[in-house]
Amino acid sequence: MKPNLLRDGFELVKRDALEVTDDVSIVEYLKHPVYITEGSYTNIKVTTPDDMLLAERLMNDK
Repeated sequence: MKPNLLRDGFELVKRDALEVTDDVSIVEYLKHPVYITEGSYTNIKVTTPDDMLLAERLMNDK
């Protein structure tokens, strides 16, 4: 996603007090097309200490 698209979306969320669950729902509020693409199982979201351990292991395996 382009940074200005997310910035505009966050401004809309704040202005209109929208309830959103993630960045994709913000972009959808802007009526911008959203696409699903095939990814990789090693492209993980790091949000917990366990995720960090997995990310470190994946990086060391390369």
